[in-house]
Amino acid sequence: MRWNGKSWRVVSLGAIKLPQPTKYRLGPIVATGPRNLWVVGNLVHAPFLLHWAGSAGGWSRVDLPTGSNSIDAMAQDGHGGLWLYAYSEAGTWQFDHYNAGNWTQQPVPTEPGGSNLLYSMSWIPGTHSVWAVGQALPSATATKLQAVILKYGP
Repeated sequence: MRWNGKSWRVVSLGAIKLPQPTKYRLGPIVATGPRNLWVVGNLVHAPFLLHWAGSAGGWSRVDLPTGSNSIDAMAQDGHGGLWLYAYSEAGTWQFDHYNAGNWTQQPVPTEPGGSNLLYSMSWIPGTHSVWAVGQALPSATATKLQAVILKYGP
């Protein structure tokens, strides 16, 4: 659906080749410009990324980096690229960054022996910063979750 400033309206996705089976969840969604939209689709252990480049460009599927099993959050980087919060085949969380057709991966920072579970990411307009929020277990023996805010960039 699309908000036109006054009301929501249903918009056709057009011809998109989605994976089978057709039981999947779409989201998160990120707009990096007025004609530049990114949507993550999640099947069980088989996420996919769709890119819309305006009505003339239509939808295309972008290959995710090897090892990403689930995408739980996404944000633009302010320069036409994306940050994704992904669960890896290795059983760890990582940040996947997509820019100009290339992927890089970085581990999610944690305390030694700890773990973070992030829920949302956001680019701060006018900066090179992306922030993420969630919860953390500060150590392998911790039983109480703590709030966590992560910042990437200056």
